[in-house]
Amino acid sequence: MLLVAGLDVGGSSVKAWVQELGGRLRAQAVVATTTLRPGPHRAELDPDSWEQACRAALGQAVAQAGEGDWLGVTVSTLRQGFVLLGAD
Repeated sequence: MLLVAGLDVGGSSVKAWVQELGGRLRAQAVVATTTLRPGPHRAELDPDSWEQACRAALGQAVAQAGEGDWLGVTVSTLRQGFVLLGAD
């Protein structure tokens, strides 16, 4: 059976799923992420924690799904615009 995995990276969690190409959902997992709030009207997201959450959620879903032939992985996210700031 051909399998496809997916990640939905959100502001509060990463959701992973594994589905058979024909449509049957085989497994899903959710791992929480943390948004840092260093001050009023500010939010910071830690890329390392997102990566860890993605790996954990995908690993859990793949382990639950069992055997199959992997076709691919898809990733989606919907985030507001952001500005990267340097130390200065």
